[in-house]
Amino acid sequence: MACEVTFRLTAPGTTAGGEELLLRVVDVLDAEDGHTDADGSVVDLVGGDVAGAPGALVCSVTVGTDRLARAVEAGTDLAELLRARIPDLLDWQLDAVGAQRVDADADPGGEPDPTRATPAEHLPLELVELCSAHLVAGAVRGLYAPDPLRRHMVDPADLVAGAAEGAPWARTLPGVLGDLLLRAALLEREHGERVQQVGRGGGDPALAEALLAHVRAEADHPSTGYAEHNLRMRAHALVEEFTARHELSRRGEQEPEQLAAFLWAGLRALTALTSAVHADAPTPWALLDELVDDPVVAHFAERDRDYLDRVGVAVTGETAGAALAVLLVRVALVHPDLLDGPLPGADDPDVVGGPLHHVLFHVLLDLGADAVEAAALDGTDPVAAALRPVLRAVADADAEDLFDPYDDLHAALEDLLRTEAGDPGPARAVLRSLAEAAAFAGADRVAAWRADLVHDPREYACVLVDADDDEVDRRIRALLLAHACALDVAVATELAADLPELVGADPRDDPAIRTTALRWWKSLTELGAEAAGGPPADGPEPGSLATRDLVVGVVQAVAVVSAALGGDVAFEVFGA
Repeated sequence: MACEVTFRLTAPGTTAGGEELLLRVVDVLDAEDGHTDADGSVVDLVGGDVAGAPGALVCSVTVGTDRLARAVEAGTDLAELLRARIPDLLDWQLDAVGAQRVDADADPGGEPDPTRATPAEHLPLELVELCSAHLVAGAVRGLYAPDPLRRHMVDPADLVAGAAEGAPWARTLPGVLGDLLLRAALLEREHGERVQQVGRGGGDPALAEALLAHVRAEADHPSTGYAEHNLRMRAHALVEEFTARHELSRRGEQEPEQLAAFLWAGLRALTALTSAVHADAPTPWALLDELVDDPVVAHFAERDRDYLDRVGVAVTGETAGAALAVLLVRVALVHPDLLDGPLPGADDPDVVGGPLHHVLFHVLLDLGADAVEAAALDGTDPVAAALRPVLRAVADADAEDLFDPYDDLHAALEDLLRTEAGDPGPARAVLRSLAEAAAFAGADRVAAWRADLVHDPREYACVLVDADDDEVDRRIRALLLAHACALDVAVATELAADLPELVGADPRDDPAIRTTALRWWKSLTELGAEAAGGPPADGPEPGSLATRDLVVGVVQAVAVVSAALGGDVAFEVFGA
């Protein structure tokens, strides 16, 4: 007897994994004829196969032992050997490893068996199901929060198309999806909050709605005949009944169109069922960890969370300053009357000399010398007087001479914003001058900037961190909303109306921001009840409002409650 050990290396976000890389992997494996255990004994390597795709590499190797533990150890060590020998794999991670016993009847030097399939089709069933579950969770993340760079997600269209074309996971995907649907419905029932299916994705929305109702009914009133704790068989019966009722096949290789219809319905339903946990489950493994009790899933989910926490620590300091800088400039542009009151962050040298400097640089460049000169006509504004010649030099310079005027503008702002801790004077003076220039620039220019600063805060505040750009912008906006609610109700309300999900042209943004607003509302009512020392008061639910009215109304309510209970309420509601 021998064991076939299969391991997978992945690198999310990379396009590496082509033929050249596979050949280098094969060369390394061919050069190894044995694995030495910790006790010094040698396990022979009999042969193996390699398969790859962008960002993923699966190796299946036959080893001369019938002990699964030794085979898994050999596979783990081989994966580390590949990472050490091939520089392109240095940052790749071992994603999965498994072993099964096989007959050692192959000659390592003989011809390959023509009946042998790809390594993926020789994986143990448990590992194929785990991979299928990861693919489903990734596709759900892709429906809930699409990312053009495909970080922490799987394109659901690719998953459905691959299964319909007979990919190795096609045989397990429907059953795994059914199991996750039932688990998610039970979890949703515990949370006590049900939402509609997402507007994203393909397939028939009516079929997805029917599946959603079918699964929820089973969660509320078990009717499959199996014991309530036997989730696997309940899910199996659930899928069998639904596919029979709607004439859908569960065997993708025979009925690809019907399989695709079921998968789309299942993915859309599962996205709705898991809406309450997405904020705490930003990766496929983390989402799976919310649904299943599996030590392997828990391990990879913890790995993902540790990575995101490390990134979060690096991002937190940068995003906090960026949010304050954007808020200060918005106040100057839209509510200059508030510049005489408290200005959060205006007395912090790190905020003023860093992100505020960069935001002011971009806005002043766009407003231009004419607006600043108009603000400086009465001769009483020393800030405008200092900026006017620098901006005029930028406007008059040839394209090849722009570097020096830009540097001069940075130097002028650095001098004007130089401050000591606790002194908001320099920042307040520059913001007042900006407000005057904005008044001369016109309402259209101001409207464009108030929107641009909310849409791309990371870019204008010059936030440079090793993290996903969209995630950084999302964190900045959450902090921006919280600071705005703590500052002024009108500022917060107008800021909410400028959120990119409300003014963009992509219809897929609507379900996500709507779900987020409902979560804010639930958090706000719970905090209010906690402050009052009792259960949440009965009152009208905002769910029937149009999305724009819902989002703006919830943010306005948060600002009002913050004024009464303190600014920390807003930070808790928005998770800032």
